[in-house]
Amino acid sequence: MTRARDIANLDGLLTTTGDTYYASAAATPARLGIGTTGQLLTVAGGVPTWAAPSTTKSYSLLSTTSTTTGTSYTVSSLSGYDNLLVMFKNVTTSDTGNNQLYLRPNNNTTAANYNQYAWSMSPPSTMTNVFISEAGIKVVNQGTSTGKNICGYIYLFGANTSGTKMVTQATSIANGTGGLGLIGGGDYTDANVISSVTLVTLGGAFSGGTMYIYGAV
Repeated sequence: MTRARDIANLDGLLTTTGDTYYASAAATPARLGIGTTGQLLTVAGGVPTWAAPSTTKSYSLLSTTSTTTGTSYTVSSLSGYDNLLVMFKNVTTSDTGNNQLYLRPNNNTTAANYNQYAWSMSPPSTMTNVFISEAGIKVVNQGTSTGKNICGYIYLFGANTSGTKMVTQATSIANGTGGLGLIGGGDYTDANVISSVTLVTLGGAFSGGTMYIYGAV
């Protein structure tokens, strides 16, 4: 009789396709109606409930790298992060020529994998729209004087997928005659998950500043 009564209670609670049977308290059966398309089952107040998935990413600092010598820096162990944020603070080089700085996911040098659509900014106020497909994500064109401070950021979205990764950036340069910063974005089309990034200068050695990398799953 007890078993039959339990089944009757269950049948009475579950009235709609997709209903879920759960305990709202000890020995207290309850019904959770089906959620809407795209919702996820979560917990609130100690009981199951349907809710919209969170769109907020929580970023963690993965690396702090001083860019004080040499011509390149590689940060590895970045697999597993959906989004990567690379920040540059007062990065300088010893170059006095028209130096180029690039960020290369997985140290990839194939120009066909990079497409940037941006406004180039020449201090103090000149802006020009440009398309760039070169051997990396161009950080800046450094210009023709020493003591140039490079600041800004590059976002890599979809870093942990085999699809096209999206790029947004805002990078600036101070005190460089003919130097160009970039505001805009583009894509990185290589199919491999991004497991490392390399910052490289094609002119003189790095001489100061810091590169920070943050990741979000």
